[in-house]
Amino acid sequence: MFTKSKTSIALFVLLGVVGLALVGCGGGAQFTYRVTGTASQVAIEFRNAKGETEKATVGLPWEKTFSIGDKFSFEITANNSTGSGDVSCAVFVDDSKAGDAQGNKFARCSGYVSKQGNQMSRMFTGDHDKSAQPTATKRAAELATPTAASTNSASAHRQLGIQYAQQGKFDQAIAEFKQAVALEPNNPDNHRNLGLAYSDSGKYEDAVASFKQALQLNARYGAAYYDLAAAYVFLGKHTEAADAAKKATELAPTDSAGHYNLGNAYAKQGKLDEAIAEFNKTVEIDPKNSKAYRNLGSAYARQKKYADAVTAFKQAIQLNPRSGEIYADLSLAYIFLDKLTDAVDAAKKAIELAPNYAAAHFSLGWAYSKQGKNAEAIAEYEIYLRLDPNASNKTAVQSEIARLKAGK
Repeated sequence: MFTKSKTSIALFVLLGVVGLALVGCGGGAQFTYRVTGTASQVAIEFRNAKGETEKATVGLPWEKTFSIGDKFSFEITANNSTGSGDVSCAVFVDDSKAGDAQGNKFARCSGYVSKQGNQMSRMFTGDHDKSAQPTATKRAAELATPTAASTNSASAHRQLGIQYAQQGKFDQAIAEFKQAVALEPNNPDNHRNLGLAYSDSGKYEDAVASFKQALQLNARYGAAYYDLAAAYVFLGKHTEAADAAKKATELAPTDSAGHYNLGNAYAKQGKLDEAIAEFNKTVEIDPKNSKAYRNLGSAYARQKKYADAVTAFKQAIQLNPRSGEIYADLSLAYIFLDKLTDAVDAAKKAIELAPNYAAAHFSLGWAYSKQGKNAEAIAEYEIYLRLDPNASNKTAVQSEIARLKAGK
């Protein structure tokens, strides 16, 4: 079997913390609309998972969560006709806030999210208390295909930028958002959208500059702090990422997304006690956040607190029972506890749910190896290397395969 040092490296790699707001796991995502405020009731109109428009009159707070595919154009408008109070809308993707808007008469949140592999992209526009209040039905048609801006307005360029970004045409999106910035330089949403387009293009230094400009215009723009933290992570600037995420939690201490991102930033810095505290705070606020439980388990595993890791991973699985990735994490934790039957069962479930997830085959191979089932272990290790030919522990796995074949 592997030496102790090599197994520790393997665990660190395979139980690595899930990334910040711009990064997600494979597959679709959980999407949430949230409407809050002091108005007694509001009329809402929103686009559902099927792209259809739903309408309702609701009391506040109101929330709706559903699963989405790899691409989703969202919009929700909340109208307050009571004559008193205010109303806010917010949207979340996998428990990370994409943006929000607040007004007295109405608030509208619109944009899109798109996933390519493990990369999550999203674009957001917030509006409030303007004379024109287009409905979700009308704007669905507007977002169908990019067309030249009919008027030289910031709104037109902003919407065209969103359309281009939705199609992965980020250079064109950047050009449109730059036009929006030129026409409305004091609108922080324009700078944030430009920053998001830069992030999607891998231009993280430019993204940081745009997010900072948005924050100069609105020092309490929590969502821009989330985005800034994510950009810093991609640049490997984990201290700055933690600072930005911490500021987000100061602005919205009861917003789970801020604590989740701060926990991720601390984990990237190796500050595992602080990361665990933030992940625990996240699930205290949002007990249905499966990713926070998974990252909590990862942090415990890095501290070699494998029993605590198992508990956290099991909670994540209860909330997200179709995640093969979490089952693979659970399997590895069981191996370190020498609960090999449980490890095999968890790894098999992971492969059933995600047959091409390399880490699941690694876990199963390792468990088989420790059980003395050499042929089965070799088969799983070979699948692992075939699925991940550039694995960081490739040399160690190849050596283990050779040892097993030699019957040592």
